[in-house]
Amino acid sequence: MPSLLAIFATFIAFSIVFENLLLQISSSSYNDITPLVQCTTQQTICDDLLPNYICERFLSTEPKVGRVTCNETSFEPIVLQCLHTCNMCCNDPKYNCEDREGSQECKVLSVAKYCTEDTDYKQFMLRECANTCGTCDYRGDGNCTDATELNCRELSTLCNKTDGLGRLVRGKCQWTCGNCS
Repeated sequence: MPSLLAIFATFIAFSIVFENLLLQISSSSYNDITPLVQCTTQQTICDDLLPNYICERFLSTEPKVGRVTCNETSFEPIVLQCLHTCNMCCNDPKYNCEDREGSQECKVLSVAKYCTEDTDYKQFMLRECANTCGTCDYRGDGNCTDATELNCRELSTLCNKTDGLGRLVRGKCQWTCGNCS
């Protein structure tokens, strides 16, 4: 059985780490933080930015003694670093979208590294399986990009329209609409 001194020393060590972490995070600019939202589905597809042992030691999705719950607003700067632990990956712009309808195989294909390997399917995966691949904020590259002022992902249903709005979306959202040669 650990001695009281050993338990106290461990507690002090964790307190120092946590205090240093708070100082480091609070010294950063977090004035532009959008309030965190609870994801509609339990999302743990993203990675924690802080080491897992820190996130798991101090944060919890449910109330637990000695831990901060992930939805406490005063700890948002820390929660933003621990979105995986908090099941809140939808707050990361890379994962704040859905895979396209009919893309049920995205998770299977991502395990086979179709999101990252340079295969014939990579561009398809980045577009159709954006949530799974973590590319919700990807706008294309090279000569085929989306306009930064539009949310092309939300406008993608207009890509196949033949009217003026459809032409406008296809012109501004080349990558999302698949209009790349």
